[in-house]
Amino acid sequence: MTTTPRKCIGVRDAILDIFDDIDKATVTINSNCAVLSPETYSPDVFVMENAADGPSGSTINVGSARDSHIERALFNLRKMKFSFEIYHPPCILVYNYQDTAYLGIILLWTDLKRAPVSRQTIAMMNDLEPIWLSIFASAAMYHQLRNPIDQVFGRSITRLFEQFELTEQERRIIVLRLLGHSSKEIADKTDLTIDTIKYHLKAVYRKTNTRNHAELFARFFTPKGDGDSLDD
Repeated sequence: MTTTPRKCIGVRDAILDIFDDIDKATVTINSNCAVLSPETYSPDVFVMENAADGPSGSTINVGSARDSHIERALFNLRKMKFSFEIYHPPCILVYNYQDTAYLGIILLWTDLKRAPVSRQTIAMMNDLEPIWLSIFASAAMYHQLRNPIDQVFGRSITRLFEQFELTEQERRIIVLRLLGHSSKEIADKTDLTIDTIKYHLKAVYRKTNTRNHAELFARFFTPKGDGDSLDD
């Protein structure tokens, strides 16, 4: 297990140890948050590390600044078969680095048989915000220092999105394809049909004047590529 999932689990376990009125906490950290240079932060690509009921791990989220981080977190929980029906609506805490770059989110859950999260707990969680921000930021920084290619990929894919004005679905699908997922795997992850996946991929290749994902990667994500969106 890498450092970021361990941080998620550590925060989750600490919350459950501190607060008696919380039955479950779900924690998500955006490993792609530009903590080393927040002014360069791009909201288009998120590499999310999470801790919930099931095994912790990474989830690739692709979208735009208009997307709700809360909806992303809830969508990932639905994919993990989270038991929403046995809990009150969650107390939601979103964390931004230097009030600019999205860093992570904590959802606090209480069983329907008990009272919702208390005001005292919410107040204490707000008091603990500097600690959570520090933990989240250190996890994101460690991930980026250990995996610099992720930052290059994030900047390059964002430039690709902007240059060719890819739609929301095209963005999600081409990122998953570039990460090595088959059309069937992408269909399973996005709840779309394989024919729809192939349709959007063809649209991306047409817009970028490439024949397949391998040619697109070579053109825009390698030093020898001639694409304008290649990170310098």
